[in-house]
Amino acid sequence: MTNRVGPGAHVVSYFIGRNRSHLNLVFIAPETQWQGESWTEQTSLASLRDAFHGWSPQLQHIIDAVDEPVYRWALNDREPLSMWCDGSVALLGDAAHPMLPFMAQGSCQAIEDAAVLVRCLEGVESQLPSVAHALKKYESTRMERATRIQGASYFNRIVFHYPDGEDQIARDAMFAADGWSSATDWVYEHNALTTPLVV
Repeated sequence: MTNRVGPGAHVVSYFIGRNRSHLNLVFIAPETQWQGESWTEQTSLASLRDAFHGWSPQLQHIIDAVDEPVYRWALNDREPLSMWCDGSVALLGDAAHPMLPFMAQGSCQAIEDAAVLVRCLEGVESQLPSVAHALKKYESTRMERATRIQGASYFNRIVFHYPDGEDQIARDAMFAADGWSSATDWVYEHNALTTPLVV
């Protein structure tokens, strides 16, 4: 996976398919007049070129190799919620903690939610007080971690898009020293199947 970052925008690319037959490209750039709500809204290759004009020759070469159609969709997020459960109803995944995709953790956190929820519901009888207690245990166990990742994803939106200057230079030095990987070890070392449940 390659993450090209620059002032106000970034590009993520990675190979997919058998024998790395396709290159998936995700271009993140601001849009001032968003109207569509579709995941399949087409845009033009020319608009993509315009948004990333002046970026590296390597990226221009990649854009030149893109075959249309090109699609676009909005990225939306929400402030962290103060509660995920009410009686016998619980939210999980994007319903509980919608996050920008700048840590690639949206679906990962939904899977972690499900793993902890299953553990909390094990052996619980169907009476409402027991279920409500189990759901509160799930919320208490998961909320701090998911909210932290939600915040870190939002923060990456800022860090990835720094304008040229001191912050950008410090970010690039950290990337070059592989400090980014060690700074996110806490994300990948977590095990939802063994993490202690908060009572």
